This record gives sequence, C-alpha cells and structure tokens, in this order.
Amino acid sequence: MNITTPKGVSVEVRRFCRELSSVEPCVLPVQPRDRAKPLECFFNVADAARDGEGSPVFGFLVWEFEGHWLEAERHAVLRRTTGAIEDITPHLDGEKSILFVEDPTWSFDVNNPAPTRRPERWLLSDEPMVKQWAGALDRLDMFKFRNGRFVGRHVDWTPRDEKSTRHYQRIGREVQKFQTAVLGR
Repeated sequence: MNITTPKGVSVEVRRFCRELSSVEPCVLPVQPRDRAKPLECFFNVADAARDGEGSPVFGFLVWEFEGHWLEAERHAVLRRTTGAIEDITPHLDGEKSILFVEDPTWSFDVNNPAPTRRPERWLLSDEPMVKQWAGALDRLDMFKFRNGRFVGRHVDWTPRDEKSTRHYQRIGREVQKFQTAVLGR
C-alpha cells in the first residue's frame, strides 16, 4: 500500500479539504526539529512552542492512496515566530513536504492527551472492493479510537480482553482480505 502526499491540489483534493475545514490546503516543507520524534507531532510542536520557537497550528495531514482514496489525519505543525509554517515532525516514509489543512476549531491538549478521532477518508473509486476495504479500515480505526489511551506520548490501543482481541483480529483479517483483493489485481 503506497499512501503519500498528493501530487497537487486537484479538484478532488480541494473538495475533500473543504469538507474538513474552511481554510485552504497548503503544501508545507518538512523541517524536522532536532529532538522531534516521528508520530509525536502534538508533543513535538508543544516542545518547540515551549522553547519559544513559535506556536502550534492544528489541522489535518492529507494523504492520497492514488486511485483509491484521500485520507486526513489530525496533525500539528509549527508557525514560526517569523510567520512561516512548517512541519517539524519527521515522517517515517521520508516525506519532504506535506499537504496540510488548518482546522481553527480544534486543538490538542498535551497536558490532558486523548486519542484523536479516526482518519477521514474520501473515496476516489466506485469499485465495490475498494469501498469494502475502506469500510473495514474505518472499523479498525474506530476500534483503535475507542480502545486507545495515552501512555506517555504514545497511544496504546492494545485490546484489553479476549473478546476485544478476537474482534480486533477479525477486523484485521477483513482489512487484509479486501486489501489483497484490490491490490492483487
């Protein structure tokens, strides 16, 4: 599965972003802060703000799984004291730029962290298997959201009992089945 930053702000990308926020999407450079850690954007930005480097900007990081869907996950970037906005969190896949949509109606409290809601998806395909795959991923994301809790700076979404474990495994098999059906073509 190759999900990455959209190649541009297409009509579909713009429509999806309007569903997320009234603010226009923008391409931002990724300039990882020295002590920043992947997957810890909210804490990385809070640390930089505490050190006087700027202020947090909350919104969505937009990804594209070409031909299948667009996806938005909650994210934080830094507005430098100069006014420039950049992503200071390193990405596991080495992204050099991101597509970001600010959401001025939402923020993250690092002093009382809670798991963020599941990613939003916008289908680019009418294929039934793609729809079923996205639906299975939505169920998996919702399971993680409902079962997640912060342990330090990370969300632990480990199933808490045998029933939850079986449910998680069933959803995982469903995701795998549809992923194989779509990508195996």
